[in-house]
Amino acid sequence: MSKKRQVIISVLALLSLTLVTTGVSYSLLDYDPSGVNYKSRLIYNYSNYQNTSEFSISNVVPMSDQDGKNLSGDGNVFEFSVSGSFSEGEFQPYQVIVTKSDNSTLSFDEVKLYVTEVVGGKEYPVLDTSDQSGNVFKGSQLKESSVLPIGSSRTVHNDIAYNMYNHNFKRVFRLRMWVSEDTKQFQGKNFSVNVSIVTED
Repeated sequence: MSKKRQVIISVLALLSLTLVTTGVSYSLLDYDPSGVNYKSRLIYNYSNYQNTSEFSISNVVPMSDQDGKNLSGDGNVFEFSVSGSFSEGEFQPYQVIVTKSDNSTLSFDEVKLYVTEVVGGKEYPVLDTSDQSGNVFKGSQLKESSVLPIGSSRTVHNDIAYNMYNHNFKRVFRLRMWVSEDTKQFQGKNFSVNVSIVTED
């Protein structure tokens, strides 16, 4: 092999390595904690109707699953939507993740998290936060996020976005949180999370 050809191959190999490294760096650094966490070639819009990604328990008293599921009104229900634009055959897996705020004094083992999907004005439970019998999971029973802070983040919903109708995808969800009825020490404590959407490439 000629020296000139060896030089050309070496330059091409170095260029390829640089491009791969740049691509990996971009995917790791392209992080936005206020909404969509990882941007892909598909555009997502994240919104909640309280104009903040933070959600706090406003009624810090233990309650049953039934009472927790029936919570309503501002401060008790966090509503948000996930939307995107897709061509035929395109799809994008994503996760809804909650990250416990540093100032929370209750743990995931003392709080229950419950997500429903809103369709035509009616709510339907998603099975990520409750079992087939309707028993709601504590935060400590939910899968830890492998992307956001370990120990402080839990996945409350897994889904796949796709072309639902006329190249558009949109789903509306509601999150409720309450203190588990078996919690003993709750007076003067608080719990809040930030809700994030993470796409999977």
